[in-house]
Amino acid sequence: MKKIVFRIKKILKEKIGDFLVIGVLILAILIFFQEPIYNGFVQSSAKILYSTDSLHINDSSAVENFTSNGLLGDTIYQFYPWHKFTLDSIKKFEIPFWNPYVLGGVPFFANYQSSLFEFTRLVSYLLSIPLNHFSFFSAFVELFFAGLFTFLFVRNLKVSRLGSIVSAISFMFSLPLVVWMQHPIGKVIIWLPLILLCIDKIIKRKFYYISILAFAIAFQFFAGNPEISFFVLLLGLSYAIFRTLNQEYNLKYSKIKILSILTIPFILGGLIALVQIIPFLELLSQSDMVGVGRTGSAGTNIFEAIFSGQWNTWNSSEGVKEFIKNISVAFNPNLYGSPVINSWWRETGNYSENSIYFGFLPFLFSLIAVMFSFKKKNVKFFLVVGISSLFISIAIPIFVLFNYLPIFNLVNLGRLRLVYVFCGAVLAGIGFDYVFNKENINKKKIIIIVLLFVLLLTFYSIVVFTLRSLMQVDLFKAQLIKNYLLIFSSIFILGISLFVVYKKGELKKSFRFNKHVIITMIFFDLFLYGSSYHPSLEEKYIYPQREGIAFLTQNTSNYERVTSLKFDNTKLQSSLIPNSSIVYNLYDARGFEVVKISRYEKLVEKDFNQIGEYFLGGNPPDRLLDVLGVKYIIQEKNSREDQNLADKKYKLSYSDDDINIYENSGYLPKVFFVENIINIKNIDDALNMFPKFNYTKEALVEIDDLEKIKSYNLKSQRENSESDVLEIKQYSPNYIEVQSSSENENFMVLSDTYYKNWHAYVDGEETIIYPVNVAFRGIFVPDGNHRIVFKYSPYRFNLLIIISIFTVFISVILFMKEIRPRKNK
Repeated sequence: MKKIVFRIKKILKEKIGDFLVIGVLILAILIFFQEPIYNGFVQSSAKILYSTDSLHINDSSAVENFTSNGLLGDTIYQFYPWHKFTLDSIKKFEIPFWNPYVLGGVPFFANYQSSLFEFTRLVSYLLSIPLNHFSFFSAFVELFFAGLFTFLFVRNLKVSRLGSIVSAISFMFSLPLVVWMQHPIGKVIIWLPLILLCIDKIIKRKFYYISILAFAIAFQFFAGNPEISFFVLLLGLSYAIFRTLNQEYNLKYSKIKILSILTIPFILGGLIALVQIIPFLELLSQSDMVGVGRTGSAGTNIFEAIFSGQWNTWNSSEGVKEFIKNISVAFNPNLYGSPVINSWWRETGNYSENSIYFGFLPFLFSLIAVMFSFKKKNVKFFLVVGISSLFISIAIPIFVLFNYLPIFNLVNLGRLRLVYVFCGAVLAGIGFDYVFNKENINKKKIIIIVLLFVLLLTFYSIVVFTLRSLMQVDLFKAQLIKNYLLIFSSIFILGISLFVVYKKGELKKSFRFNKHVIITMIFFDLFLYGSSYHPSLEEKYIYPQREGIAFLTQNTSNYERVTSLKFDNTKLQSSLIPNSSIVYNLYDARGFEVVKISRYEKLVEKDFNQIGEYFLGGNPPDRLLDVLGVKYIIQEKNSREDQNLADKKYKLSYSDDDINIYENSGYLPKVFFVENIINIKNIDDALNMFPKFNYTKEALVEIDDLEKIKSYNLKSQRENSESDVLEIKQYSPNYIEVQSSSENENFMVLSDTYYKNWHAYVDGEETIIYPVNVAFRGIFVPDGNHRIVFKYSPYRFNLLIIISIFTVFISVILFMKEIRPRKNK
């Protein structure tokens, strides 16, 4: 017992500094989230509901005292409903493979951003974190990991403890990380510093880090954003090559052997995440995303871009203005206002996408590191990566050609800003150490640092006045004044620190005090910009139950769909905003999905206007609503869309002060028999034929087996069709059971999206599922009484999960094997 106590005391004594750092990081996060903690609110952007959804608009006065941020629609219309759907499935002991509530049904598990195995979600399942409290829990863990991993990595680069804290705070509270905090983007990038740390440790022959790196690779995959995963892996592999080629230790192994060892954790991490990667790739193969890319540049190769002049983004005044707008927010992210205070000037672009601010003093420290510590190889590496990431992300001439390279053309390269701020944060810690080292500071270097500050301030001022005069932008003077005051106060404290360093040296108490003041100023600067970005409010205002929703729930017992139409594309406002149907367990013909199944998208986009990722609709023909199985259409009262439905003589089934709900009497049920099959060769023929066929009696079926059609001879066997019975016995996300009874052979249509991983069984015997009516499913059903079952499972999921679990087991065994000798020693 005494030995154990002695060992604990020894560890505490050796690691007391690191434990204090952990305490500092936790305290900083608590201060950052002081508003929801102090008021007892939940962190949520649900106030958006009261400005965009006609179900809730009339109650907007109830939430007027809460902060709103219109750019956080993803968090309330995507991630919140998805997480609720996940929790509901877990309670039923089901894996949420398929989401039936949007777009005729879409893969859920294969949807990367559903993040089923993301780290904070796994922990929340174990701790039973309530749905409405998950956002705060996840954000807290995310920021803590970002700070802790960055601190450990920069400390590993032989930067002082305080310098490493500067890097940690600069990255964890940088605006790009804060604005993406509740998004999978942020949850991926936080693993980057841990990955780089593990690479360093493995090169130093600490091989138990192989397992840690494998899990870090896996968790960044599971976090749910393949774009950022691509950046993280690319930077990780680049760093592994850089460190191997420039090793200053571990001469026992050749460089080839070191690189071979470093590939092991990347392979292990990929194998662990294989259960997520393969279903996602399969979903991509059944969508149009690969052919278009996230930015629409996938269809253009790099040579076409060069010869057409697309490499030069400055060939017009608009291109130059775009550059100025992008670079100006590096010094003042609120230069064009802020979406939090409803002052954001939208013509400057998306506030979240354009953010590159990681603090004025950290930026200055990073420049100092580059100027005075350029000989250090680490500085060169992070400078090259940081500058390249910045230039690519803001589309500098020539660098814009990365948009047309394979793989690069599939992702949004603007989000390389996150890599830029990470590199800047690392350099900031190195520059901080340089400034607070008396051996480095003399009169000449103090003058250079002051001149550097003056040049930065001058450049910033020129940008501001250029924006005001050339671009005629009405900049926000209050924001400018605050920013200038913050800059001058920061440089004033830094100037005092430089004087103290030069005169008294680093052993004086005043010197150490100035270090702490500088770190506090860095946090305060980032706190002012980022702390209010994610609003909070009372829990009762998150998706409140409405009478109109209760009406729809009670009258769609046969799993019919609902939707809402929209004519005006200039304003994002509708009824039952897409994906909110998931929260209410309603089935919507629309949906808010990044990767959509190509068949359904092509069918709907012909007649629905598309706004962003929403299928909000225009004025589709009645036949499309019928085929989609839309029973009810919900509209804002007295709106243009509402009047249009009234003119079409749709039956008004429900009305209150806010909305009208119309019934579509011609909708097709979830399952039904058809009298005739029209053979279609491919999806294009089906789309051409769709406006012409009699959808109540016929089905457009893509089938090559003509003998199969002839053998059933459906049309001649319909005399006793009135006795046909189809009854849905069970309808759940992954499993559908239908009871069939008929004296004839039939072709049954299921009005859910066709997707390859669905399997159909008639009395336990598998049968073929055919694409029907462009986007749906159909099967042949023999005469008599039959039990028809549809089951969904990702391709070879059982094999994939075995591979993932086995790889986890191997990684744990490897860790235990490598760490045991160290314990014995």
